[in-house]
Amino acid sequence: MQGTYDPWLVGLSIGVAVIASYVALDLASRVAGGTKGARYWLVGGAFSMGTGIWSMQFIGMLAFRMPMPMDYDTGGTLLSLLIAVIASAFALQTVSRRDLGVRRLLSGGVCMGLGIAAMQYAGMEAMEIEPSIQYDPMLVVSSIAMAIAASLAALWIAFALRAEAAMGKKSVGALMMGAAIACMHYTAMAAANFAPDSHVVDDFTSIASGTSLAAAIGVFAFVLLLATLLASIVDARLADRSARIAEKMRKANLDLERRSGELSRANELLRQEAAERTQAERALLESEERYRVLTALSSDWSWEQDAEFRFVGLSKTVPYYCGVSHADHVGKTRWELPDSALVNMTWEEHKAQLQTHKEFRNLLIERIDADGTTRYASVSGSPIFDASGNFKGYRGVGTDVTARLVAEERFRATFEQAAVGIAHISFDGQHLMANRRYCEMLGYAQDALLALRADTVTARDGPGALPSLRANLLEGAIDHYSGEKKFFRKDGSPIAVNRTISLARDAQGHRSRAPT
Repeated sequence: MQGTYDPWLVGLSIGVAVIASYVALDLASRVAGGTKGARYWLVGGAFSMGTGIWSMQFIGMLAFRMPMPMDYDTGGTLLSLLIAVIASAFALQTVSRRDLGVRRLLSGGVCMGLGIAAMQYAGMEAMEIEPSIQYDPMLVVSSIAMAIAASLAALWIAFALRAEAAMGKKSVGALMMGAAIACMHYTAMAAANFAPDSHVVDDFTSIASGTSLAAAIGVFAFVLLLATLLASIVDARLADRSARIAEKMRKANLDLERRSGELSRANELLRQEAAERTQAERALLESEERYRVLTALSSDWSWEQDAEFRFVGLSKTVPYYCGVSHADHVGKTRWELPDSALVNMTWEEHKAQLQTHKEFRNLLIERIDADGTTRYASVSGSPIFDASGNFKGYRGVGTDVTARLVAEERFRATFEQAAVGIAHISFDGQHLMANRRYCEMLGYAQDALLALRADTVTARDGPGALPSLRANLLEGAIDHYSGEKKFFRKDGSPIAVNRTISLARDAQGHRSRAPT
C-alpha cells in the first residue's frame, strides 16, 4: 500500500525542525557556564527542545496520507515524546561542558542519534495498523546513520556557536540542523512498507489523525519554542546586565581596596611621622635642656633675636646683662641699647655681618653705667633657620668679661712698667711677648724681637740650654730655673744675664704657654 504527503504539513514540519534547531543553539549558551540558573535552563530547555523535535516528527507523520484514516496509540506517542525530551537533555548537557573533545563528541553524537532514531521509530510504531509495518533494512540503517550524523553536526555547531551573539551564524546552523533532522525523518518514513490489506485497529484511547491536529500541534510547538526563545533572550540580557553590574562592582571593589590600601599606607605614614615628630620633639627638648645647661656652665646668659635682630628673649640666670635689665633688652636691637659701643669692630660692620646670616664670635661690647662704671661683654651668636631654610633670627650667649679685661689691663701695665726684662716664649721657642726693658736690654725694637726665636739671642751651648730646661719643666722635674746665661745684642755683642725661667699657668693651674 502506497501513501502520499501533504506538502503544507511537510513544510510545517520542516519549519518546526528549523525553529527547534535555532532554539537548541540559543539554549546551548544558556546552559553553559555551570551557573545556578543553568540547571533550570537544562530542564526547561530539554522539554522545549524535545517537544519541538517531537512536534516536527509527529507533524511529518500526520503529513503522510494513506487510503484509510490513521490512528495513533496514545502510550506509544507519549513514549516517543519522552524519548525526544531525554535526548534533548543529553544534547544540552553535552554542549554545556567546558570543552568538547573528539571522543566526547563521537560518544555524544552516537547516543543522541540513537535517541532520535528511537523517538522516530517509537512514534511510527504508535500507528495502530494491521498487519504490522515492515521496514527496509537499508533505509533503516541509512536513517539511523543520518540521525547520528545530524546529532554530531548539531552538537558541534551548538558547542561552536554557544558564545556567539550574532543571529546570522545561528540561523545558518539552524537551517543545516533542521534540514538534517527532516531528511532523517523522511528517510525513516520511506523505510516503512505497508501491506496492501493494511487496516486501522481503533480503540477509545487512540489519537485520530487529521490536518487540524497537525495545525494545533504546529501552533503549540511554535508558541512553546518562541516563548522559550523569548525567555532565553530576556534571560541573556538580564545576565549581561548582571555581568556588567558585577564587573562594575568588581572594579569598584578593586578601587575601594586600592584606596583602602592607600589610606592604610597613608595612616601608617602619618603614624610614623607622628612618632618621628614626637621623638624629634623629645630630642629637641633634651637638646634645648643640654643647651641651657651648657650655656649656664659656659656663659653668663643666653639670648635670642628675631629676623629683624630685635631681642625676643634672654635667660633669667642674672638680673642684669652687662648692666642692662631684661626689660630694657626686649624689642630692641643691640645697637639701640643705651651707652653701648663696640670695641673690636664698628656697628656698621656688625650689621653687615648679621645680614650674611652667619655665625659670629667674641663680639666685644663696652657699656658705661649710670654711675660711670665701664663694663665689657663678650657675645657670640648663630643664625636660626626653619625647616624650609628660612632665616628666623639669631641665638647665642653672652659673658661679662669686665673683670678679666681689667685684670689683663693691670697685667699689661705691670708687664710694661717692670724694671727687669720679661718675655713670654712658646713651647717651640718663639717670642710671644716682650716688655720694654727686655727689648732695650737686647737693642731690638719690639716688633723685630717678636719675629725672632729665643735661641737666636741666647748661646745655644753651656749651662742653662733652653731645650733641656724646657724638657725638665714640662716633665715636672723642676718648677723653675735661675742662672747666668749669655745673650747676644742686636749688634752681636754678648751680654751676661741672670735669667729665671718658669711655666706660665692659667687660673686653674694648667700650663698655658711656654717657659717665661
